[in-house]
Amino acid sequence: MLKITSWNIRGLNNPLKQKEVYSFISSQKLQLMGILETKVRATNLCTTFGKCFPAHWSYSHNLGSSSVARIVVAWDPQCLVVDVLQTSDQMVCAKVQIVASSKILYLSIVYGSNSFVERRRLWAEMRVFNSVCGNSPWIMVGDYNIVRARSERLEGFDSNAVGDFNNCLDDLEMEDLPTKGFGFLGQTKGEVWGIIRVSLIGL
Repeated sequence: MLKITSWNIRGLNNPLKQKEVYSFISSQKLQLMGILETKVRATNLCTTFGKCFPAHWSYSHNLGSSSVARIVVAWDPQCLVVDVLQTSDQMVCAKVQIVASSKILYLSIVYGSNSFVERRRLWAEMRVFNSVCGNSPWIMVGDYNIVRARSERLEGFDSNAVGDFNNCLDDLEMEDLPTKGFGFLGQTKGEVWGIIRVSLIGL
């Protein structure tokens, strides 16, 4: 069973958040974690991520596509072999091999822009990456900054933007993945840290 998570942490420069990420990985026994909106600059990468992840873990990021690392993907190399294939300001895509079974899957960690126009570029990137995956499983996790249905949002519903998103997922023949686990909301001293989504995936 592969256990992964994505967390829109809304800034990872706070030492308390770094400690919480480390504790969360240990308590949930994760094999892979995507962290979004880290706001970590190049000069702080090693120091910050060294406090977030177990010492033997590996990580990659999309700093080359932005002034800060908007997306970080970290994994346990004892469980997974991860080959990052492409990065952009809104997505990191990788080929993942599960060590125990040698099974292959593709993974995209997504952090969509707040801009309707910029998200259209993300949908185009997804369509291109689809050709890389072939018939292998492809899992996308993260924060798309858009919903699929009106019932998922209380206000600010944009039917055109939602239509674009759903059309992309239809073109890719993607479906919401049935998962087990819980959603977590990290918070300390009244500061909301963002939504954490944990997924259990049987492969």
